Amino acid sequence: MHLKPVILALAIIFITNHFSYAQSETKNGTINVQTIEQMIKKGKFKDAAAGIDKLVAAGTKMSPELLYEYARIYANAGENTKSLKFLSEAIDKGFWYINRLKEDKELNTSLGASEMEKVLANLRAVSAPYLSGKAILTKAEKKSLIDLTTRGLKSLYFDTAKATEMSAEITRMFDAGHFDGVDTVSAFTSQLVNYLRKKTS
Repeated sequence: MHLKPVILALAIIFITNHFSYAQSETKNGTINVQTIEQMIKKGKFKDAAAGIDKLVAAGTKMSPELLYEYARIYANAGENTKSLKFLSEAIDKGFWYINRLKEDKELNTSLGASEMEKVLANLRAVSAPYLSGKAILTKAEKKSLIDLTTRGLKSLYFDTAKATEMSAEITRMFDAGHFDGVDTVSAFTSQLVNYLRKKTS
């Protein structure tokens, strides 16, 4: 099994989804994510946009994916300024699916080619340090990558006992500060790959 592609794939998965957010009801309980989904199914985009405004006012945290979907709703409701704001926030929080944005005909039509090119330029700029491996990882991001790696090992590696052993050792290494001086994505993934290569060769 080639471990470097597995680790890099896990790194990319983490980077594109490096923040998890709860999707909760508003404080008064009248509008929630499910209510907005029902409005969308009925084609009530203006009502859905008003519902999103209430979620925002209530301080509801939203995942990058949800921010993107809500940007689409705002665009459908003719609220392009809010749509662009949500797209920018989605990108800042890890929505880096460039092909999905390029191929979203509805969004491209609503916002126009020049605005979409600005959105895509923003996405390229934000994601470049991570995709090139030069981004500096925080301790929390490193921990998330360690967790993803151990989960990946346990579910993908053919030798379950060995996967459990390596997972425990990687976690111990992290807890002991072994990765404290390794800051960039490329250096961090290289250390993980080298460790796994030694253990599996």
